Amino acid sequence: MKKWIIIPAVVLAAFLAVGYTWFRQQQHSGKVEEKAFDVILQNLLQHQVNELSVQQLDSNYARYIILDSRTQAEFEVSHLPGAIWIGTEKDEQIKQVQRLPIDQPVVVYCSIGMRSEKAAMHLQETGFANVSNLYGGIFEWINQQKSLVNAKGATKDIHGYNLVWAKWIRNGEVIL
Repeated sequence: MKKWIIIPAVVLAAFLAVGYTWFRQQQHSGKVEEKAFDVILQNLLQHQVNELSVQQLDSNYARYIILDSRTQAEFEVSHLPGAIWIGTEKDEQIKQVQRLPIDQPVVVYCSIGMRSEKAAMHLQETGFANVSNLYGGIFEWINQQKSLVNAKGATKDIHGYNLVWAKWIRNGEVIL
């Protein structure tokens, strides 16, 4: 008799757990415009640092030190105006930020937010108190038609990282 109660209870609990996970993945955070891109970001990122949307950064841009945690080649194609390149390696990042005030708000970005999330965690470990990750990265920045620059000035060029990730770029001229 107990089997008839326990087995359906276990099946129901498993069904609810799977359903909750699916539902959570289907919710749209509103931090990026495209829902499918958002679902990917929700599952790839660890969400252990503060995350800023493009709108949040754009509305208070002058308040932040902007740090680019992509490769030098990616940075040279284009970057956010006024961004400081810190690279992808932890030791390089620490070297690049050692002269920055640790009490000023900082936003780190990369292509989509994975590398910059790790960089933001490293910065917090070294004493930076107010660090955020740009959710959706430079891809979402250009998708929302925000300006990019390079050594020559304003540009629509954006490094696509690779063919798999470049498909999420909706605006700009993709460079690989």
